[in-house]
Amino acid sequence: MSYRRLIEAAVVAVSLGACAQPGAPAVCTAPLKPAREIDLYFGRDKQGGGEVSEAEWASFLTDTVTPRFPTD
Repeated sequence: MSYRRLIEAAVVAVSLGACAQPGAPAVCTAPLKPAREIDLYFGRDKQGGGEVSEAEWASFLTDTVTPRFPTD
């Protein structure tokens, strides 16, 4: 499965998870805001053999994953 497909699957899962408890009140005291924790699991094997290097992994996180999860 390509990285793009993994990201798309994660976005769908998060979207569906947001619907899991409709009407449930968020309980936070100021200045805290409700948040959701997401665990993503990625394999590090390459299709042609070998593994994704630490540098390749860091680049993927910086360029592909992090921009899709804004902090605001």
